Amino acid sequence: TPWEGCSSNEQTIGVVGWDHDGCIDSDYVCVAQVSDGHCPSGAYCSLLDTGVYGCVASAKKHHHHHKEHQKMSCPSGQESIGVAGWSSDGCVTSGNVCVAETYGDCPSGAHCEWLDTGVYGCKDGAEESTPWEGCSSNEETIGVVGWDHDGCIDSDHVCVAQVSDGDCPSGAYCSLLDTGVYGCVASSKKLL
Repeated sequence: TPWEGCSSNEQTIGVVGWDHDGCIDSDYVCVAQVSDGHCPSGAYCSLLDTGVYGCVASAKKHHHHHKEHQKMSCPSGQESIGVAGWSSDGCVTSGNVCVAETYGDCPSGAHCEWLDTGVYGCKDGAEESTPWEGCSSNEETIGVVGWDHDGCIDSDHVCVAQVSDGDCPSGAYCSLLDTGVYGCVASSKKLL
């Protein structure tokens, strides 16, 4: 039977290791850079391999033998941010941080890139190539899994994070990614 969804005061949230979404009644959810956000009962907030935070099924907890993630204390005006390939967080000036659907700033020694998980995140190393020359002024760039460049979209309802019915650029579709968040995937990757 299809999963029946959440009550009106709750929102759905993907959980790594569950085959359905969870429900949560919170304005402070574990996602992106929110390392201490809330998760549904039976799940906990963890730094995913992709450098963003997300909810993970508690039953999976004992399989992970990675060392405890080190929290950075950053100077005033900066926030800590996870970087894929680093064992501890980096610090970045708040305001335009590389996360979720925002192509933004990363700590020194890391660069912002579209991750396979359908979100932007900081990765170890300097920027590899010149940034892709983007979209028209009324569009925003959006990463697409399976493309080597961003797509363009003119929408206020984009497929990202928990937005399961959001819009994607032409040639891509909205899908639940392995990380428990939604993102755009190249139509060529669609399983027939």
